[in-house]
Amino acid sequence: MARRQAALASALVALGLAAAACGSGGSGSNNDAAAGTECSSSPTEMQFGVATEMAGFDPVSGGSNGVAGGTERVAIYDSIMRYDPDEGMVVPRMAESFESNADSTKWTLKLREGITFSSGAPVDSAAVMWNVEHHRADGSASLFKPQLLLIDKMTEVSPTELVFDLSAPRGDFPMVFATAPGMLLDPAAFEAAGAEAYAGGKGVVGAGPYEVASFKPGEELVVTRKDSYWGDELGVDGKFCVDTIRFSFIQDPNARVDALTTGQLDVGSFADAASVGKVEDAGLELGMAYNWGNDVLLINHGTGGVDRPGKDIRVRQAIVEALDVELINQRGAGGKGIATSALVGEGSSLYTPGLEGPKYDPENAKRLLAEAKADGYDGKLEFNVDSSHVDWGLAVEGLLEAVGFEVEVDSSMSLADLIAQSFYPGDYDIQYFAMSLDDAQAWATLQTTTGQAEPALSRVGYRSEAWGAALDQLRAATDLEERQAGIAGLQEVWNEEFPFAITLGSQRGVAYDPKNVRGLKFGHAAIALFDDATVAE
Repeated sequence: MARRQAALASALVALGLAAAACGSGGSGSNNDAAAGTECSSSPTEMQFGVATEMAGFDPVSGGSNGVAGGTERVAIYDSIMRYDPDEGMVVPRMAESFESNADSTKWTLKLREGITFSSGAPVDSAAVMWNVEHHRADGSASLFKPQLLLIDKMTEVSPTELVFDLSAPRGDFPMVFATAPGMLLDPAAFEAAGAEAYAGGKGVVGAGPYEVASFKPGEELVVTRKDSYWGDELGVDGKFCVDTIRFSFIQDPNARVDALTTGQLDVGSFADAASVGKVEDAGLELGMAYNWGNDVLLINHGTGGVDRPGKDIRVRQAIVEALDVELINQRGAGGKGIATSALVGEGSSLYTPGLEGPKYDPENAKRLLAEAKADGYDGKLEFNVDSSHVDWGLAVEGLLEAVGFEVEVDSSMSLADLIAQSFYPGDYDIQYFAMSLDDAQAWATLQTTTGQAEPALSRVGYRSEAWGAALDQLRAATDLEERQAGIAGLQEVWNEEFPFAITLGSQRGVAYDPKNVRGLKFGHAAIALFDDATVAE
């Protein structure tokens, strides 16, 4: 809403935030929205408060979940596939179909005909192949590189048909293209701008319904509705009534809650359990996905070739068994989280009865730490936690010190910087991380965090034949029963090897007032889609 822009700025100044602002689970759509809703005759603008600023316009540079740039990227680039949380399956978007052979080692992608980037260049097999190579190139830091390295060969059958031969079975391979690799860059536009300039917003070209109008790093991204969009012509889902979307970066979750509940925001994204609880208590509509391992304590085993305390399994086990997840939930999330040390909880489609994580055992933690100290370990841990998770960090720090660790805490970094550091250069002993495992892409998430193929691509430097074999079992799963068995097998290894500590699950996604916003739809990890969305004038 254009008339509310000034009010939003004033509210954020009052909150002390002018600089920051100047799933299987969850709902697939707003049930109050009706197909064929008429668009307003006047231009409409949606105010959307985001928790984490998008890490550049190149999808290689970050994740693709709804609270960390996924919504913005899909608005600009669209995606080849889309996860439908109502159906619990991945469905075509820019694709016409995506089918496999009997053992899931060969996949054939057929694109819709006639789709173009806003530059006029075709969205074709060559563009898909270029984007795949862009993610898996030497030196690429793409979170999706390990998944794309499964591709042995790509064969262009026609401009709209492409065959992928994989080196090993992957039962949910199309899901890769519902994430960042399916959010296609126009190769010519990227190469004309250059990698650095493009990442900063120069010459951005996509095939989505919106284009970049302005971008102020650390403040806001504004996108406007394209005059011509392939989805209009092909009849995909909707009208795209919202003319402008203003994504304002508001790091403080309490400020985001206040701005939303006072009507200064139309939509707000939330990833922490305490904030989700507040907006739920306020009676707002939620578009959420379960987020397992939302709050985890990464333990560095030695990523980057540097020895860390976590290389010793006794130290890792002591850290994990020192943590009381119920207490952490109360102190770090106001009791609104899902206290579990397991990979998934009872709300997950991947959960099976009896699935449990490591137990809280402070006495055994003390014993193990004493053994490690007797062998020369000094008991010290450098602990990084971002400024928005200080309460969680204080709870973890207290529990670790209670069993004998000496903990030095650094809470000076933003969440985005903390996530980047965990990936490269890995300069930490222990640190906060949002693993964000959702049912739609469990293998992909675990591969990114604990993958075995390339040490440089593992956040923690964890190496284990047993874990690698269990990951392979999950990767090859083709149905729910096989995926459940894969998770159960991984949990068994986890409880013996203690890769790191899981403390809380939660929900993540967006909240909005259904009186003002209608027709939002959602993809995996609560990515918001604006196909049928309307916003009050």
